[in-house]
Amino acid sequence: MLQKFFYIPYADAPEYKNALLKLLNTENPDLVHFQNDLEIYHASLFRDEITNSGTKLFMPAHDVIDTCVHKYKTYLRCKDAGIKVPVNAMINDENDLKEAFSALGDGKGYIWLRATSIGGGGKGSIAN
Repeated sequence: MLQKFFYIPYADAPEYKNALLKLLNTENPDLVHFQNDLEIYHASLFRDEITNSGTKLFMPAHDVIDTCVHKYKTYLRCKDAGIKVPVNAMINDENDLKEAFSALGDGKGYIWLRATSIGGGGKGSIAN
């Protein structure tokens, strides 16, 4: 049963790593379990420091996490493995966007766009 609550900075904040390591070294938990993609990604970057505190982790290698949390990297990995996936395009500028509408649009001006940031919930998803 949960008996304590701790607040630390968001995983992408500069002070996150030091705050987490301080907490782990103070509380000495047997295991730390990360819930969201952003925290899993950032914590996996300093996994050795976490385990050196005596705290266990159960997570795949960082390169696996990196592929899983980045939609376009996942797309490329699936495509390279021969898995049938919808065509994707990385949009970096206005020209890329025009090319994507031309190549992927449905003829009525509709296209599905997703943010490339780590995280879920449909953030940045738009059609049209």
